[in-house]
Amino acid sequence: MAATFRARYQTLAQDRGTVLCVGLDPALPSQRGGKSIPQHFLDDVGGDTVLARLNFCFDIVDKTHQFAVAFKPNHQYLLGFGAREYRALAAYIKSKGVLAVLDCKINDIGDTVDIGLAHWADFGYDAVTFNPSLGNLGAAVTTAHGLNVALLVLTLTSNKESPRWQRRVGQDGREQYELTAEEVKQFDADGCVIGATGHVTEKDVGRVVELAGIKEDGRVLLVPGVGEQGGDAGKFKGCNPLVNVSRGVIYNPDPKAEAKKYSEMFADLTRA
Repeated sequence: MAATFRARYQTLAQDRGTVLCVGLDPALPSQRGGKSIPQHFLDDVGGDTVLARLNFCFDIVDKTHQFAVAFKPNHQYLLGFGAREYRALAAYIKSKGVLAVLDCKINDIGDTVDIGLAHWADFGYDAVTFNPSLGNLGAAVTTAHGLNVALLVLTLTSNKESPRWQRRVGQDGREQYELTAEEVKQFDADGCVIGATGHVTEKDVGRVVELAGIKEDGRVLLVPGVGEQGGDAGKFKGCNPLVNVSRGVIYNPDPKAEAKKYSEMFADLTRA
């Protein structure tokens, strides 16, 4: 299974000449000013917030899929969705020939995370993001791969607060993100989530690539933080990046043109 996800990423990146992942973060106008779905999506369905967000996601997929290799719906923005909506979104993304990655940052104790993974597998997602802080990555990988779901592990994330925890130094002198990257390789997870924002250096990227076996085993680096967060995707060249842009594309007046811009911007990242 893991090889299938990794191989599909490689094939799509080569065939499409880009590594753009479009993030689907459909905020409601009542939740924040600006950077939210247009009001007409709500008006068209009588104010149904679930259907409005689902239709907005469909619209973004329609307008941008030719420039992307994946879409990443964020679970926090989809609260209120039921099984029908989650399945419909995954199926619609996959109908365009690209990968469906659910950003749910899943974890819990063993039996509970197994059930969560079973749900996401049933809903049709190719991969999910995983929080390794409970220490059970190995068991979760075994479960996920048995369900044909890939795991992308939070390693050194894009938010400015992440160094407080992910750079904590252990007794052996290594930082937490390094230990996480080692476990990704040890337990054969499918990749790491590592931010493009300023606190993540090229040296950090190199360490993750080395420790997690990114290049030799074909694992993927899911890279948030580009676009609205101002991160630099250039430090991931040749490192199997899957570079996510959410608000910068989906709330642009012309999402198609913006996706095309980012797609072309990231074309060089596929080359070693």
